[in-house]
Amino acid sequence: MVVRVFKILGLIFFAIGMIVSVVLGIVSANIINNHNRIAQDGIPVTATIAEIGLRRNISSGFDDDFASSSTYSMTVIIEYTVGGTTVRAPLNWSSSNMRVGQNIEIIVSRTNLHEFVSVGFWQQYWSLVLPGIGMIFVVLGAIFLIVARRKHSNKQWLFEHGKPVWATVQGTEENWNVRINGRPMTVLVATYGAMRFVSDGIKNRDLANIGQHVKVLIHPDNPDRYAFDFHDESPLRPSDPPEQT
Repeated sequence: MVVRVFKILGLIFFAIGMIVSVVLGIVSANIINNHNRIAQDGIPVTATIAEIGLRRNISSGFDDDFASSSTYSMTVIIEYTVGGTTVRAPLNWSSSNMRVGQNIEIIVSRTNLHEFVSVGFWQQYWSLVLPGIGMIFVVLGAIFLIVARRKHSNKQWLFEHGKPVWATVQGTEENWNVRINGRPMTVLVATYGAMRFVSDGIKNRDLANIGQHVKVLIHPDNPDRYAFDFHDESPLRPSDPPEQT
């Protein structure tokens, strides 16, 4: 079940990451194209920060049980003059180092004096980070898929080459590190001599009573690597396990 969980998570993260990367990549390309369009035929102008303030953003709750919340964002108003026309417009980026009266270099569109772009590498290419948000999900998805494939390969190797023992069931535990629909995963605990084995998530058909026996495949060179074998007709064993070979 752990392999299945990792595989499902990997596919979900990978799909979300690809969709987000494509959408934000299109948005990023449009922002850069717009910047280049204005910058190539625009008018270089020195603007002055005329006003700095905070804008309150209010988001309403879904119903009366949830109160409205508010956040604040910094707003910067600049002022510049082109061909005798003075324009006041909000700056599309801000910094905590800004102050009223500070000069900022911009490029103003010749066809629309209210349309401008800031001069500087970061102001021009900041949108390139947008697709990176989606790539984070893609990388996480790939990691989950790699882990799932590796766990599956390790288990298949144990099924083919592992040393079989009949461990005594001690009961079940809840693994809170892995949750399904908010509920912890149930695992089977069994012992063989001084060794203690904990299974992956089990299904109802894999449940066993305390004192019964279940087949465990152990790596010949590393007893910390093992796998429960639930492939038989029934994992439940008689009170006396078969003799070990």
